[in-house]
Parts: sequence; C-alpha cells; structure tokens
Amino acid sequence: MDDDYESYTGATTAWPRGEILQIISAVDTVIASFPIQFVRQGGDDTWAYIAFVLSLLVVEEPDHPRVIVDAAFSPVPLDAQPVAGVFRYVNIAASMYSSTNPTDS
Repeated sequence: MDDDYESYTGATTAWPRGEILQIISAVDTVIASFPIQFVRQGGDDTWAYIAFVLSLLVVEEPDHPRVIVDAAFSPVPLDAQPVAGVFRYVNIAASMYSSTNPTDS
C-alpha cells in the first residue's frame, strides 16, 4: 500500500549541498537518501551503518533478507566506505538477477 509509510524531512534537507547516496527498491521507490558529507562526518563511515539505517526503515521478512547492491547487482562490502550514487536494497535472491529484470520490491 502506498499509504503505509511516514515521510520525514531528513538529512538531505539539513545537508543540501554535495553528493548524495540514494537507496531505492527493486521497483525504483526511494527508500532513503544520505548526503555523503553527513555519512563521512557521522562517526560510522561504512556501508554497515547504511544497512543499519535501512533495517530501521524497511520491515524485513526473516525468510527474505535484503542486501545493498550496486548497478551490477553486486552486494556492497559492509566494511567499505559508502560512495555517492544510486544503490538498491533488494532481497538476496534478487541480487542474482541482472539490473534489467529486478523481481523483488
């Protein structure tokens, strides 16, 4: 349902300039946007932090864990430093498909 979410003024409003890391679903719904400067200065400059925030925003099904993937549907290493761009938060099974045919929402 489209009405099953809350919308908040977030970090992209408070940190309006600079590069943005955007997380979308497999069907191109924006889940979260992170100003890179905010992530760099926040104390935990890793993909693990981004994954933690996503776990707070998305109701996950225990049998369908999700991962953050790049444009090639390769999972990002959680201990690496995030970079600007658009990434997807998808069911692990969906990360095995090409980016032209996502099957998970």
